Amino acid sequence: MKKKIVLIVPPERKPRKNRFNTRELGQEGLFPPLGLAYIGAFLRKNGVDVVIIDSLALGLNETEICEIAAKESPEFIGITVLTQQYTAAANLARALKSYLKDVCIIFGGIHIFAEHENIIKSEESVDICVRGEGEITALEIINTIASAGDLRDVKGITYRNKETVIVNPARDFIANLDELPFPAWDLLPMELYRGTIALEGGRPFSTMLATRGCPFSCHYCELAKMWRTQRRRSVDNVLDEMDYLKRNYGLRYLEFIDDLLVVDKKWAIELFRGMRKRGLDDIQWECCGRIGLMDEELLREMKRANCRCISYGIEFGSQRMLDFVNKRITIKQIYDTVKITNKAGIPIKGLFMMGYPTETKEEIKQTIQLAKNLDLDYLAVSIVTPYPGTDLYEYCQKNGMLRINDWSNYDILQLRHNAIALENVTLEELLEYSIRINREFLLRPNYILKMAWKHPLKILAFGPKLLPRLLSK
Repeated sequence: MKKKIVLIVPPERKPRKNRFNTRELGQEGLFPPLGLAYIGAFLRKNGVDVVIIDSLALGLNETEICEIAAKESPEFIGITVLTQQYTAAANLARALKSYLKDVCIIFGGIHIFAEHENIIKSEESVDICVRGEGEITALEIINTIASAGDLRDVKGITYRNKETVIVNPARDFIANLDELPFPAWDLLPMELYRGTIALEGGRPFSTMLATRGCPFSCHYCELAKMWRTQRRRSVDNVLDEMDYLKRNYGLRYLEFIDDLLVVDKKWAIELFRGMRKRGLDDIQWECCGRIGLMDEELLREMKRANCRCISYGIEFGSQRMLDFVNKRITIKQIYDTVKITNKAGIPIKGLFMMGYPTETKEEIKQTIQLAKNLDLDYLAVSIVTPYPGTDLYEYCQKNGMLRINDWSNYDILQLRHNAIALENVTLEELLEYSIRINREFLLRPNYILKMAWKHPLKILAFGPKLLPRLLSK
């Protein structure tokens, strides 16, 4: 039996109709599917023929995806699934089965980690769910089926045996991330990916992962349950990949999509100094930092290495809410971290959320006021979404607060998702607050002058479209 797999990013769900979505504010880039690229590289290294279809980047619909996949005649199809993609992914799986009746369809991704049993029970078109890291597991699935072996020997999967759902033991994490090949960039339409407004929407652009996991356990985060801790690649391995992308794709803009790049200060400073030593500091890059973790030495090294933006999960202006979600930061630390980051000369993107269980209208107003008080360059506001597998989801489930079961609505960027029945604020009020924080943050005279001085091209690009929306009722 030959071994060929088509790895697929599901198509876009229904278009967003938010008044202020991140694309309109210029904050949303178009990122490569890094997880699939890692799996594809590992499978190819081990003798599997691999094709990747990034339907989001290519703008493909369900029929077009099926037609492309059918021409490849694969034995296996792997689909990556975020929660908001599940409906589209399940529909695609059913359609693919009509084109390729004997194909084995494998689901993986963060949503699958939490919902694997329910999916196998309810969705006949899905043959196997992969829980956790996919590289080794995917290879073992393919080799086992190709050799008519027993799937019970494959760790980290859930599958169907006639009418029985089989949940195999979990797989250990990959201890040495340097053993993985670089992502299969050549299987992706690299020319289509673009950075965020902090990176001027620039191209050639890519993302990278220098680490996997996060040592913190915020109430709303699904990754905390999946990864539990953090593993880091060696500094040289990360720098080698940056160099590869620069030499082969002309990389100029890079976003580290690690949950938290700078947990280990010594490792992080070695990385940033290595960028300068190897002439990689002509690449603009951004990453996530953490309130209370940064210090002036670390920020200086980031600035010298050409860091163009740090995103901080500030979340709330209420200390009670910060404590409630186990954020483990204080309002004072927020002000202190923003102050030293500005002193280092690195632009800041503040990440906030609204609509959390127990949150009051007064606390939402405190969040709006904090966003206005802080000297931030960019603002991103999400409506609280109870993703399965999180403590938040369990809390909402236990307290009868889950309002809808349509996973396509579980999206922080979709303001009207209406997923939680809140105690203290209506959906319409929440929507108005989300509009208000954007309007009051962006229309401050001092902010407009600062952005016009620091980013005149961005003001010209986004101002004419954005201002009428901000000023409208």
